[in-house]
Amino acid sequence: MPDLPNDPNPMASYLRARARSIEDHEHIKDMLLFFCQIHYPKEQAIGECPGSHHKLRTQGAAQDWLKKETKLFKERVGLGSKPIK
Repeated sequence: MPDLPNDPNPMASYLRARARSIEDHEHIKDMLLFFCQIHYPKEQAIGECPGSHHKLRTQGAAQDWLKKETKLFKERVGLGSKPIK
């Protein structure tokens, strides 16, 4: 098993990652679009979805929003917070 990198300041690395732009991350933008279309179809149709990649420009903001929307999606499809057996 490979050794983990020795990061002298993991919190700083975490904060830098959260501050990075999502513009080069198609997978994040795709997930934002998915939840906009599922949860906010009217807003998405007029370009006003709260999860638009034009509004959530950093990885941290996008991940926070995606976490909330994933929980809502699981509740809507009946998965809730219980693990699937």
